[in-house]
Amino acid sequence: MKIVSHLLCVSDFDFISKHRSEKEVIGSVRRKIQILPLLATIFQMQLQAEEDFVKGKISCSLATADNMFTIGFADTAKLRLKTLLKNNELNSDKAVNVTLVLRRDRGADKFDTIIQGDVREFIESFPEVLVCGFLDGVPGLRP
Repeated sequence: MKIVSHLLCVSDFDFISKHRSEKEVIGSVRRKIQILPLLATIFQMQLQAEEDFVKGKISCSLATADNMFTIGFADTAKLRLKTLLKNNELNSDKAVNVTLVLRRDRGADKFDTIIQGDVREFIESFPEVLVCGFLDGVPGLRP
């Protein structure tokens, strides 16, 4: 709730770490707090993604970035947020542009909402993952 109401601050965190000084941890938390408001605009930017992302001691199954931050996810039953870094830390040789983002309800097997992109380019590649009737409102496609 503090994030939504913009009340989250450095004093809300515990800075005890075995391998890092309190000053290092505070700086890391401060940078993450500065990035959080940008997450609300993530789908308004040109995103890139990289599978099997590694940066120093951080490794994630999937990471996505714009020019201002990088978000890394762990691959569990559901993707879970694992890291939030300042700037685009993706490997330019491995990163690809994100051209389509779909959403499905929790527990659903099929997607029912387009978040970003144009599904018309991909419809022949994966029609079995879309909810029946999903394409009825998409311009340029026959129902």
